[in-house]
Amino acid sequence: MTSASLRSLVRWFHIGVALVLGTYIYSPLRIDPLWTDIVRFGVIPLATVTGLCLWKQGRIAKLLRRRSPAERA
Repeated sequence: MTSASLRSLVRWFHIGVALVLGTYIYSPLRIDPLWTDIVRFGVIPLATVTGLCLWKQGRIAKLLRRRSPAERA
């Protein structure tokens, strides 16, 4: 998978998570405690992780490309 296609996939996943979060905020779902827990412990952390991945994609790719000392020998 190329970095461009990975970034596109993460971007669309982030947009989907944001749509779920927006639906939760502007609908009567926030009264339901089950949806509140799903958003609090699932949707918000996913939105945070995907946002950080989009923001720091270059640094993450550089860390993943770095080889360990055992592989160099």
